[in-house]
Amino acid sequence: MKLKCVAIDDEPLALAVIESFCKEHEDVNLIKCFTDIEEAILFFETNQLDLIFLDIQMPDLNGFEFYKKYGLDKMVIFTTAFSEYANEGFNVNAVDYLLKPFNYERFSIACKKALRVFASKQDTHQKELTYITIKSEYKMINLAVDRIMYIESKDDYVKIYLSDGKFIMSKITTKSMMDKLPSSVFIRIHRSYVVNIHFVRSISSTSLMIENKEFPIGKKFKEDVQQIMKGN
Repeated sequence: MKLKCVAIDDEPLALAVIESFCKEHEDVNLIKCFTDIEEAILFFETNQLDLIFLDIQMPDLNGFEFYKKYGLDKMVIFTTAFSEYANEGFNVNAVDYLLKPFNYERFSIACKKALRVFASKQDTHQKELTYITIKSEYKMINLAVDRIMYIESKDDYVKIYLSDGKFIMSKITTKSMMDKLPSSVFIRIHRSYVVNIHFVRSISSTSLMIENKEFPIGKKFKEDVQQIMKGN
């Protein structure tokens, strides 16, 4: 599976270099580039990402401040023309620190580091997530992940459908629910639906089937769904 990435830099030429290198690298998928911090913040609120290529000196917000506030749940590779920031970069557990101008070989080394970190986190995550804890009707429930077939969002609630035909309601956002679940198994296919790929019976370009129920695939999720399902 490719790492889902974005790049943030106030210099368009710097972004063009990263975009070019990402196209050459088979293990990274650059979804979007940002020169505007506010646009990046809005994007982070509704999209799942694995990795950020992040400049440090930007006019609106320092890259370290941005990462501490909005990106700590994601891997980061800092990109900057100033070597004095290196120590601070590693203090926030950055995957790597690319000093501009960097070539493709150095970029590729940083991406390989990110892949190793990602693989390690996935292994740990899978071992820890046999069960997740959900609050429902004033009770805390330990729920086995492999019982969850799909999740339907209802305003600020989710409805969790289980393999035994039962369901659980919980007051939690879809994004918060996704953060609890292993991303290699649960994928968002629509703004209203998250599905467990192990229960998918069939899939087309516009929908998929779980048992006898058909689920629409939203246009903005289509590419991610197809990539994940191809690997399973």
